[in-house]
Amino acid sequence: MGWQVLFSYEKLYFRKQLDIETLKIEGLYTNAVVSTPNVIFDNIPIEKLSLYEIKERDVIEYRRIKNAVFKKHTDAKGFITCAISGVKSQMRRDFQIDHVKPMSQGGLTTIDNLQVLTRKAHIEKTRKENKKK
Repeated sequence: MGWQVLFSYEKLYFRKQLDIETLKIEGLYTNAVVSTPNVIFDNIPIEKLSLYEIKERDVIEYRRIKNAVFKKHTDAKGFITCAISGVKSQMRRDFQIDHVKPMSQGGLTTIDNLQVLTRKAHIEKTRKENKKK
C-alpha cells in the first residue's frame, strides 16, 4: 500500500522504479551513483532517554533498570508498594514505572528518579502535572 502513496497509484511508475533499483543492485544501471551510507550514531547518555527509548536501544539495560526499580519498592515478603498511595500487591502488572521528577522538567531515567505507582496513582499524578502547565 505504501507504493500507492509514493507513486500516486500509478503502477507503471512503481514498476519502472523497481526495475531501476534492480538494475542498480545488479550493477547494470549506468547512471547509478553507488555510495556507502554514512551512519552517525547519537551520543545521548542513556539516562536522558525515556524507558521506552532505552527498551528500543538496549532491552537488557531496560530490564536491568525495571528490575532494580521494582526491587527498590518490594519488601521482604514480596509485596510491591505504590510510592504514592501505599497500595500493595505481589503482581508487577498492577504497577507502572514513573519518573519522580518528570523528564519534561529535567528528570533523568535513573533508579533514584524512578518509582512504581498503581495505574490509578500514575494517571492522577500525570493529570496534576499536566494541570500545572
